[in-house]
Amino acid sequence: SPIWPDIHKELKADDIIGQGTFAKVYSGTDLRTREPVAIKVLTKEQLIKMAVTGMTEKELAILQKISHPNICKFYRMVEDHKRVSSF
Repeated sequence: SPIWPDIHKELKADDIIGQGTFAKVYSGTDLRTREPVAIKVLTKEQLIKMAVTGMTEKELAILQKISHPNICKFYRMVEDHKRVSSF
């Protein structure tokens, strides 16, 4: 069985700044770098229910290639047994 990281040791989420069908976005802090970040959190249960598990990989692949002042830069992804978080 995989060893899941403790997301709360990597990220500190504050207020919800956006919400959609598949995810919530929080303002927060990357605890490794102490940088302010936007944290997108997707629940695996919801992704499976909606049969969109491949969407996450596609979205991350696109975000890694994009550089635009109006689109948040993708830094990394953290996953545990319940959630996938990107920031």
